[in-house]
Amino acid sequence: MHFACASCLETLTLAVSLPCGASVCKSCVRICTNDLFDAVCAHELRFNQNTAASLSRVLTRFRCPVRSCRQWHYGLTGVDWVLEGLLQICLASASESDAKGSRDIGSAERGKGGAEKALSKAGSHTSQSHLLELSLLALKKGHFELAAAHADEAHALNPWNRRGIAKRRIIEMRSGFAIETKQLALPSIPTHWTPNAQQCNAIKVPDVPSAEMLELLECILCLTTFNDPLTLTCGHSACRNCLLACLVHAPLNPVCPVCRFPLPSFAALTSRKTNWFINALTTKWAHVLPTRPSIEWNLPSAQRMTIPIFPVSLAFPGTRQEFHMFEPRYRVMVKECLETGSPFGLCLPKRSFNPFEPQLRFSKIGSAVSIEFSEEMMGDERETSKGSLPRYYIQTKAQFRFKVVDDTSTISPEGLHYAHVERLDDVDFNDMHAHKRDASSNDNVTTTTTTTASEPSATIAAHEFDPLEYATMIMKLRRTVTGMLEGLDPARVRLLEEGYGPMPSDAGMLSFWAAQWIPLNLQRKYEILSSVYPHERMRTVIEALRL
Repeated sequence: MHFACASCLETLTLAVSLPCGASVCKSCVRICTNDLFDAVCAHELRFNQNTAASLSRVLTRFRCPVRSCRQWHYGLTGVDWVLEGLLQICLASASESDAKGSRDIGSAERGKGGAEKALSKAGSHTSQSHLLELSLLALKKGHFELAAAHADEAHALNPWNRRGIAKRRIIEMRSGFAIETKQLALPSIPTHWTPNAQQCNAIKVPDVPSAEMLELLECILCLTTFNDPLTLTCGHSACRNCLLACLVHAPLNPVCPVCRFPLPSFAALTSRKTNWFINALTTKWAHVLPTRPSIEWNLPSAQRMTIPIFPVSLAFPGTRQEFHMFEPRYRVMVKECLETGSPFGLCLPKRSFNPFEPQLRFSKIGSAVSIEFSEEMMGDERETSKGSLPRYYIQTKAQFRFKVVDDTSTISPEGLHYAHVERLDDVDFNDMHAHKRDASSNDNVTTTTTTTASEPSATIAAHEFDPLEYATMIMKLRRTVTGMLEGLDPARVRLLEEGYGPMPSDAGMLSFWAAQWIPLNLQRKYEILSSVYPHERMRTVIEALRL
């Protein structure tokens, strides 16, 4: 096993981990530049001071450099702290000449005109990048034959990434074919190809790690050895279950526990690929790593759960509501939620004259709300299965959306419905095309749930995701809202913020926030609540405001 880039097959330099699970050099990632997109992101940054959540970090896209993937990825990826730390320790343990020749060749001598001499001082491990840099220096001086010789050596050292032959062709064109054209042998590479150890030219992973290496393979949350590690966009790594547990405790605007960079949704973390390199290291060094204790997070209950349903209205994630609970069944519901700290479901009601009807009498898409404040209103106690309970005045906040997965519900003696629900999160940008392809195969491209004649439609027209269009819509909405607030007096602005909250910095929550106050009928609001595509929700809001 080697510290090899999955693209160039050389020693990793500023290693970054991609959403597909592969690890490559940062220089191997080619960002697709777009001047108009950069201008929109710069304008958006004036309204969103949180630079970590700026659109340029989230929506910048690039083609995966790994040959077996080649998919479009979204979001600038930071340096993988674990892999870079391990590589630095390996280089530091080698001799000073090897470390200097592998990572920072001749930085002191380059200013004195001794670049070629410094590059020739590489240690026992010869890097193709060093030979290519020697070739570039010779090419700049007009030494075409020497440059071609270094390019041929680079190709012979590692023919699988074809960088040597590419440099050779550049030299031939720059020289005006003053040197002899040479046909180099190319290995046959299949379309879906994964390199093996014999095809890599990188530093070998030691069989016995040092104590410093073992410390780097600890999760930043549970402080034990990695189990199913995930690497976030910011570059920090943690166990999958640990990150999912963070989202359970903080479902709104979750952030990285180290650098406070925004975390993806629950569904995105569930479907994200495991960091292959870190997972392989934990397997290779399992005989010396400390035994991992069994930690039970009970995450299936976080994804699927049974909660009481309060069919009264529609609520978007992040919004607050106040209720006066006076019916006996809902007094029991509030009592249970206060005792267990669990949420209850808020759904749109359907017409029903029998509260004990087992069929669903509420919409299939709703929001799970938690009680932030409660006050007992004594003087009107009612006997229930929980004893004598008063009326309640409660203040709630919607935490996340859910989808009812069963057509029937459990009914308590008071007539309170309990439904089996599943979390409904936005689809990650990196999984959007695959998600729509799967939905198309199931004849469900434009609908999130199966609708009936008595249930509001959950249909939003499907569109292809365009980062520039999405960034432009966000910029238009923020500019419009900012202009509206500037025309109001400060007292009225405070009232609006108390009622709807401040404008969120998260682009996905922005459409929910705007849907609270724009003039939309109940069906359109239900469509926005049901959509798992942020750009389609934003398009609905923009069309309603006629921007």
